[in-house]
Amino acid sequence: MNHETLKQMGNDPDNVSGIYNYCDYWCERCLFTTCCMNYKMEKFEEKEEKKAKEYSDENNQTLWERLHQSLLLTLETLKRQAVQYGIELDNLREMPKVSQNEEKIHKYVKGHPLIIIGETYITLVKDWFDAAEKNTLFNKKSQELEKSSFMFPQANSIITEAKNISESVEIIRWYLFQIVVKLKRALNGREQDKTNGYNYNDTFPKDEDGSAKVALIGIDRSIGAWNILLQHFPNKEDDLLNILFWLDRLRKSIEKEFPKGRCFVRPGFDEET
Repeated sequence: MNHETLKQMGNDPDNVSGIYNYCDYWCERCLFTTCCMNYKMEKFEEKEEKKAKEYSDENNQTLWERLHQSLLLTLETLKRQAVQYGIELDNLREMPKVSQNEEKIHKYVKGHPLIIIGETYITLVKDWFDAAEKNTLFNKKSQELEKSSFMFPQANSIITEAKNISESVEIIRWYLFQIVVKLKRALNGREQDKTNGYNYNDTFPKDEDGSAKVALIGIDRSIGAWNILLQHFPNKEDDLLNILFWLDRLRKSIEKEFPKGRCFVRPGFDEET
């Protein structure tokens, strides 16, 4: 890419400054690629503009709306199941006091309850998918759907079911590690600011809140996706509910640790047009 081309891209009035700082890097499913300088540069250099057309805006919007509804339903289910199993979802342990010592930041972040919960979630998910692969869970489901489609060739619900399962797995895997990465950035950034003596005005948006919000969005979408799998694999209810309990615990803990995270306005994504 030459300087002139780069300059032309940079002068595009559709660009939103800093939009790429608080995204989930899932360009193929993003509704704002036309506003992102990073995306344009990447696609120009790779000459892979066709990737931007793999998913239509309409399909993406429908997907996220469906996941949002699934999230609301799952939260209600978790509350009822928590009562049944005697689990106190709101009984969150207190977070440790922040260390002001620069050399302790890494240790502090690594041992923070948010990271411990997040890494526990990662382990549970990896173990579940390993077991699913070992037991050919998805292959059996695929064969079941193929048999149903052969018997009922006009049943669009079978195609929809297969698509929902596939998309749910894709969403879970996409956000699996990213959630903890964003939390580490939020915690590390906050501690760095305190160590360096930065004292932002309460009305000034903080990067830590933006990172926390991206983590929360990943959790919301993952909860919705897990609930869809729960509907299609009811025989795995115990394992899936356990995963959902940990994920919801992480969600509540982030909201407590970063109370302004949900309110953070990400450039482009959350701004009114």
